[in-house]
Amino acid sequence: MAIDSSFNVDGCTLDDCVEAYETARAEGRAALVGQFLPDRQHPDYHRIVIELLRVDLEYAWNEGRQTALEDHLRSFPDVLQDSHAISVLAYEDFRLRLQSGEQVNPDDYRRHYGADVTGWIDADEIRSLNASVDGGQRTAVTGSVEPDPDGLTEPPEIRHDTATQFQTATSPGELIDIIPGCRFLNFNVVRELGAGIHGRVFLARQTALADRYVVLKITHRGTVEAQRLASLQHSNIVPIYSVHEGGELAAICMPYLGRTMLSHWVSCLKAAPELPSCGTEFLDGLGNAFESSSEISPPTPSITTRFPDRSAPPALPETGGSEIVDVRSADGVPSASPANHVSERTLGGNRVSPFAAPADPGAQPLFGQLREGATDYTGLVLCVVHGLSEGLTHAHRSGILHRDLKPANILLTDDGQPLLLDFHLALRLDAAPEAETGVGGTIPYMSPEQLKNLAGDSAKTEDPRSDVFSLGVVLFELLTGRLPFATSTGRLGDVVQAALDARLRIPSARQHNPAVSPAVDAIVQKCLRSDPDQRYQTAGELSEDLRRQREFRPLRYAGNPSIRERLRKWFQRHPGATSVSFISVVTSLILLSTLLAWNMRERHVTALEAFETFSTVQGPMREAMAALSVPLVDPDERAEALRAGNSVLASWDVLSPQAWQQRPKYQALTDDQQSQLRHQLSDLLFLLAEAEMRAGAGDATTSAGGGDSSPPVAARLNQLAMDCFPQENVPLFLVRQRQDQGWDAAEGGASRAVPPDGLPSVSGMTTDRASQAMQLLVQGRLRPAAQILDALSREQPDSFLVWFRLGICRYGLGDYASAEQCFTTCLAISPASRQAVYRRGMARLKGDRLAEARADFDRVLQQNPGSGSALVSRGLTWMAEQKWQPAVDDLTAAIENGFSQTRVYFLRSRCYRQLGDNEHAETDRTEGLTRTPTDPLSWMARGVARLNDEPDAAIRDFRSAIQMNPRQYDAYLNIAHVYEQKLDRPSDAIAVLDESLHDENENALSWAGRAVLHARHDNPSRARADAARALELDDAPMVLYQVACAYALSMPDDELRNEAMHLLARAFAQDDSLIRLSMTDPDIKPLHSDERFRKMIAAARIMQMLSSQPSASTEQVPGTSDSSQ
Repeated sequence: MAIDSSFNVDGCTLDDCVEAYETARAEGRAALVGQFLPDRQHPDYHRIVIELLRVDLEYAWNEGRQTALEDHLRSFPDVLQDSHAISVLAYEDFRLRLQSGEQVNPDDYRRHYGADVTGWIDADEIRSLNASVDGGQRTAVTGSVEPDPDGLTEPPEIRHDTATQFQTATSPGELIDIIPGCRFLNFNVVRELGAGIHGRVFLARQTALADRYVVLKITHRGTVEAQRLASLQHSNIVPIYSVHEGGELAAICMPYLGRTMLSHWVSCLKAAPELPSCGTEFLDGLGNAFESSSEISPPTPSITTRFPDRSAPPALPETGGSEIVDVRSADGVPSASPANHVSERTLGGNRVSPFAAPADPGAQPLFGQLREGATDYTGLVLCVVHGLSEGLTHAHRSGILHRDLKPANILLTDDGQPLLLDFHLALRLDAAPEAETGVGGTIPYMSPEQLKNLAGDSAKTEDPRSDVFSLGVVLFELLTGRLPFATSTGRLGDVVQAALDARLRIPSARQHNPAVSPAVDAIVQKCLRSDPDQRYQTAGELSEDLRRQREFRPLRYAGNPSIRERLRKWFQRHPGATSVSFISVVTSLILLSTLLAWNMRERHVTALEAFETFSTVQGPMREAMAALSVPLVDPDERAEALRAGNSVLASWDVLSPQAWQQRPKYQALTDDQQSQLRHQLSDLLFLLAEAEMRAGAGDATTSAGGGDSSPPVAARLNQLAMDCFPQENVPLFLVRQRQDQGWDAAEGGASRAVPPDGLPSVSGMTTDRASQAMQLLVQGRLRPAAQILDALSREQPDSFLVWFRLGICRYGLGDYASAEQCFTTCLAISPASRQAVYRRGMARLKGDRLAEARADFDRVLQQNPGSGSALVSRGLTWMAEQKWQPAVDDLTAAIENGFSQTRVYFLRSRCYRQLGDNEHAETDRTEGLTRTPTDPLSWMARGVARLNDEPDAAIRDFRSAIQMNPRQYDAYLNIAHVYEQKLDRPSDAIAVLDESLHDENENALSWAGRAVLHARHDNPSRARADAARALELDDAPMVLYQVACAYALSMPDDELRNEAMHLLARAFAQDDSLIRLSMTDPDIKPLHSDERFRKMIAAARIMQMLSSQPSASTEQVPGTSDSSQ
């Protein structure tokens, strides 16, 4: 049998299966039980089959298909072999036949099916119940006949022991064995009015008090609803007479005040061809439609976090709530499922509604109070909701939160008074959190905070504003005949998330009903704000605005968007104001008001534009400053970062001749926003100036300041950054940037804000640690910058730029794991940041986490398919895994997309050679040698390619890399290698490293490399000093290995020999690729004869075999680095 394509049975639960089945039935789709069953190996397969068959039986009977129980038993013979399963289905069949009026006897089921009928209603009780029905008519459980007022026979009383026989069920609707015509305590049950998961509601007569009609809500003992209601005394909240208890049951006795629920009102709205305009005509229609309706839907059950267990033993009918979340019938409108319909009965040849009230010869017209003054339909709705808001205000002031406001829980009494009902989910506002009874409500009417609680976000506390939101939904529905938010069906989590997403848009009732005035629409929209702080803060505020609207007065809390409506209200309050002179004065005032309103509108529009620009530019601002925080030595990356920064500056006209801080858009920002923007733009301008200086000659297509040469452009950017602050508050890093470059006031036309006597004094200039760290990072002083940023990350854990810059420092210092964590934190703060994704991928690549790195590069390429940097980096992950063809594909794509770094040809040449394609390998190598590099990494790659054949040319290439990036320390190491190994000039090699090493050089490999050189050439004291400095700076595997080499060359010092062994062990543990290098490295050869070394190598090889994985290292000449990664 084909599985329903809309339902995934993998990993489904019992409730998932039942929900899918009932959803399919509600949507009118063909639904066979077998379509919704999991695999037979599913642990709950038998329980799911039993429950689906129970539900299918009920649907069949309610649709008029009297399906035989034998048909279901034959369909699943392997499951229904145990007596428990047969008893469950037998009782369901018995219950349905009893409801339909058939003569059934439990003994028949015991004899025919072997069912356990313990606890079923016996034959005597059935005969007694049948005898109590006038004319022999049968009564459905969901509706009953009207007993003869003149000759009501004494009905059989429910025995308390009968009610307690079904304690194994989990829902009050299943526990209560009550049917119309019986007697419960001192009440004669007349008919069932409704049912839910918290109980059942009956119309009854109280024989002890004048045989009056009352409403009984029967549920388990221990319910707090009666206590909640008893504390509320208000004309818009249903009162209670008393509470009665019997056995495990409790009954709340309330007056019978009418039969019209607000859900019936909504049903009439939906059934009408168009929305009503006249209030009294609608009330007439509502009464007539209700009297003549033959099918009325019961209220939709509320959603709670505690659902009934569908696997209970044979139980009474499930008339109440369901775990299925189908919000299409949540407004009380009859659904497509006949199971929701209440049967109409026949009495004396007349069709009588099952909710019909006893006849009252002296009754006044229905809804008399509402007919007074509610001529138009909108006024009628406001009158009803105003009364409800008054009742809600009283409840809140009494410390009670309703939590389940909806049309099905609002009664419209026969005299027209709206009453709040059903406080079973109510919560005391002063209750301790542990005393709460769970999350509840009905999803279409839930506030966002209720929905978040339902989704498990316990931090979202409900308060009176949640009830205001729900009442706003009711108000919208009464005005328009529809729910304000889109609804859906399916699994609870999906439905809740869809509802939360829908509430992000504020609906307009006026859009669906033009008769709704702008002020009324403003009231509705204020109720339905997603942010509780933007709603009415109390129900009293809502009540005040509703009262003012009904009295034709300006609203106090919501906006008054229409001047025309304000005038109309005024005239309605002052009907005598119609003289010519008065009209002339009013006309003049209108013209003046129009001019003022236009001016106010212009200012309002400017403020909105300013706020929108401020909000939307935050993301690009963050990305631009992140890109500029990285050393931009590649022309393409530098151009892209400059363009991003230029775009942000253009958003605020920073580069225009007119002072940007004097423009209306900036002036419209709040003081806090202005301060934040000035600091952000000053940082951005500082970084742009640094990038321009590194760029050398300016480029008109990329420079942020235009087409001038870079120093004037950079000077102007610096001056603009200083102009962001008053003279006495200019940050120190901006002043130092200007002084370090020797820019004076006349340079680059940047004389604004510079006093005649030159730059302000450095002393007294303000600075902050974040700016200091930014300056250190730009200068390449990573270690002190990291120390500051590490402290800031604890103080400002949600700062994207702090974490990003800390990640750049960690990456530059070789701590790739920490760098990855920093960039991951960045993505938690700003998930769409392409810079953070790419940098995390690079950290993962350096840390040999190749699959994760590739996933990050894939993510970058999804946003920017032509990113050459991401393509080359992804190619490096393939090369590290020795997957040469995918690497060739990515490198080729980078070239085709215009990637300018010539190192890509050397990388692809290596891949071709590994694939055995020597022709293409040589072609790429030649192409790489021919092209002039434009970035330091490409100079390095070409130098390595020329090292063996043209050592002097290789040195020139390495020098070019240093000239482009003075902090390219591995270039110095490569030059030293050429001098010593290729040209036999060790003194020149040491001199090159002396050139690179100074106090600010924190590159541990440079210090370790010079230590090896000193050790090779018999200068042990200097070797030891450099080795100590290297270990002080870093303990990366290659640093440990190089220092071990220096110590090994200092033989026969036993202390250094032991230390060398210790350092090698640490290096091997972190990077097993060094094991192979140590076997052929002449610097380690003095240790080869040591027994400890041989044992360490053997052990390391064993560990390497046990946990072998591809290394991210690439082939290169020993002792050199091409920095291709």
